[in-house]
Amino acid sequence: MTRFGVPRLLLTGLAIALGSSAVLIALLLTTGGSLAIVGACLFLVSTAFGMFFPAVTTAVQESGRDAPGVTSALLGGGQFLVGGAISPLAGLFGTTSAVPLAALLLGCLTLATVAALHREPIGSAAS
Repeated sequence: MTRFGVPRLLLTGLAIALGSSAVLIALLLTTGGSLAIVGACLFLVSTAFGMFFPAVTTAVQESGRDAPGVTSALLGGGQFLVGGAISPLAGLFGTTSAVPLAALLLGCLTLATVAALHREPIGSAAS
């Protein structure tokens, strides 16, 4: 975090994950995909998660430094809540293709990117 900074790691990781998921859904819709294509794209998405998850955690913990326990609990609980709500949707839309997974991944990463681009810099919130 100190070497590259939170905003840079956050946006770089989201860009890689968003781009990889967009390529995945495009290839699935045009070629039908293969195990190698799905595996390669999901590897890039997972690698990008390793970049932006620490940045998100750092940004949230910094903004909630007055109550670190509550902030950590809300962050963790929020991740489990969203994950628990979204994950069944991939199976609901079918289990014979990776398209539902790719579409949900692309949608969630798009929302995360929009939120990251419109986030307020740490320390500038009105008190």
